Amino acid sequence: MKTLNKHIQEYYQGNKFLGTTTHEGEVPQNQVGYYGRTFMTDGTVRLKRVHKASKQTPIEVVRYNLQGR
Repeated sequence: MKTLNKHIQEYYQGNKFLGTTTHEGEVPQNQVGYYGRTFMTDGTVRLKRVHKASKQTPIEVVRYNLQGR
């Protein structure tokens, strides 16, 4: 498999899946997957709806590199 020079970001709030976005570039290997996840405690994410992050309800961001043939 070769890298496609793109990565996706998945957004979760609580145990609810909010959606994904696709971005250009590769993510370093230590930031990929569940163990490399980050939490947003302030700000907003615009998907189908606008989701707000706070300290009580943070948004979890998980990144994956895309690979193909």
